[in-house]
Amino acid sequence: MANQPPDWLHFWQRPFPSANTLLIEGEKPVLIDSGFGRDVPALLRWLQRSAVAPERLWLLVNTHYHSDHVGGNAHLQSHFQIHIAAHRWEGQLINNHDPEAWSARFLQQPVEPYHVDQFLEDGDELVTGKHALRVVHTPGHTLGHLSFYLQENMRCSLTRYEFSPHAVSGNMRPRKSSFLISSCICS
Repeated sequence: MANQPPDWLHFWQRPFPSANTLLIEGEKPVLIDSGFGRDVPALLRWLQRSAVAPERLWLLVNTHYHSDHVGGNAHLQSHFQIHIAAHRWEGQLINNHDPEAWSARFLQQPVEPYHVDQFLEDGDELVTGKHALRVVHTPGHTLGHLSFYLQENMRCSLTRYEFSPHAVSGNMRPRKSSFLISSCICS
């Protein structure tokens, strides 16, 4: 099916204002963004349906430190010993327990403290087994905002999620693709 991601890439679009989540399967599965803390039970059910139990996750990567992206981090880290990665600048704020780090007041969503285990920089690569995500520093929404570039030789398109030299938005015809996995927010 042309508008379906490959079977190893799972996308969960959540209702606004919670952030969407991506799961990249592989020998070392990677979860991108955990959503609000109140969404953890639904996140755990989604992971089970996606065939990756939470205890199998190799890494949880955050695109940025706002509460709608990191609210489930503490639960996943404390219950499943999942390592968490974020941009170096934001990781340092989080590890120093800076009260502004999670922007929890903006969305009135509490964030339990967690620890960033791996600091990421532009150009770093996260290898999940057969797939490699290249870290792209994309400051703007936050100074440490990250996107992830995944180049695959396949024919598919991710609705409202594919970027290639010939396309700028979703619902495109199938083509050999490169994917820029950004903030996991679709409009």
